[in-house]
Amino acid sequence: MAAYVGIDVHKHYCQAALMNDTGHILKELRFDNNSEGATSLLTLAKSVDPQIRAVVEPSANFWIRIYDKLEQERVDVKLSNPLRTKAIAEARIKTDQIDAETLAYLLRGDLVAESYVPSRKNRERRALIRHRASLMRIRVDLKNRIHALLDKHELSYTYSDLFGKEGLEWLRSLQLPTPDQQILQSNIQDEKLVSCVGLAPQTHQSGETQWTDTSPGKAASELVGFSANAPNPLGSMILGCESSTNASKGSMDTRKQLLQ
Repeated sequence: MAAYVGIDVHKHYCQAALMNDTGHILKELRFDNNSEGATSLLTLAKSVDPQIRAVVEPSANFWIRIYDKLEQERVDVKLSNPLRTKAIAEARIKTDQIDAETLAYLLRGDLVAESYVPSRKNRERRALIRHRASLMRIRVDLKNRIHALLDKHELSYTYSDLFGKEGLEWLRSLQLPTPDQQILQSNIQDEKLVSCVGLAPQTHQSGETQWTDTSPGKAASELVGFSANAPNPLGSMILGCESSTNASKGSMDTRKQLLQ
């Protein structure tokens, strides 16, 4: 015996269908996509059967709140694959839409095509890595803009690292015509800010991946609101500034593994 719950997720609300073990829809309800709404759904489902099975249809990243809440309450919850589940629904249930009721029918018949959901810890790691990758793309773009300004004004340099200490001092000393002067200084400031909120993965002998501060100066935790002495949201992971040198091959391999 079990209660089957199909949940169609939207940004601000969810549509759910509650089905009993015999295949009858007992209740269809709309609830807010937040913890309170999920609690009301759980209360209703437990009134039918304490054993609950649920399937969530993803929409952007709005499914994460309800999924995590159900998982936290030890509900057997699945994340449907929208494309594959739709194909099964059309072939066996003969419906044009995957709605909450259809999801409940598919769940009861063990016909839900699941999407892989990493553990919460790995999802947090992936979020940090994606954030870092986004920042690095911005950083590269800013550097390219600075190089473009130098080429525009036929300025050359002999520094091995234009964005090292001496190179930055030279860039700040330049006097370009308006508005390029303002654009140059703005790009310099933005590049340094972005470079200080990167993440530097390091693989230790234990095999555990940690995020460490690899550059001198203040840690980026001060920029993003974390105290150096405060508990880190990811335990052994530490937010920090990354130096302008290239990350090691081991660090790149670590990022690729976590993104898989």
